[in-house]
Amino acid sequence: MKRLAGSLNLMLSHFSRTEFISVPDMGQIGAGATVEFLPSVKKRKIVRPCHARPYDDLISVRVAGDSLRDDGILDGDRVTCRRNFEMSEVKNGRLVIARIPEGGLVIKHFYIIDNGQEACVSLRAANPAYDDLNYELGEVEIKALVVESVRRWD
Repeated sequence: MKRLAGSLNLMLSHFSRTEFISVPDMGQIGAGATVEFLPSVKKRKIVRPCHARPYDDLISVRVAGDSLRDDGILDGDRVTCRRNFEMSEVKNGRLVIARIPEGGLVIKHFYIIDNGQEACVSLRAANPAYDDLNYELGEVEIKALVVESVRRWD
């Protein structure tokens, strides 16, 4: 019992070192259908992601839709994203926020597809009910990389 209490105290002492930061709350992002991007001026207090660098430009968005459900990201979950990144970080399979030609922003897995003739971008869901979104290279703009997802239980 004494050892359990010591372990619990050690675990709880870790929480006192948790750093909260204030980041822009950018509203919602489409996971399924595109959602019109409406910039928000609200701030949200989040726990700093453990691997976030001090100079990272982080934002918070709420996921709208179920196209990422097989990744465990559900409608209403929040994702923390990093807006400052190098294009070399955007590798196949990376979860990104992208602006697509239809004018909206989506959260999808990014892939470069080279079919031998011309490379294209494929944005893919993690739910088989959704089709891939395929575009020419210059048609898609990567706006942010997803760093983590958070679900509230209250």
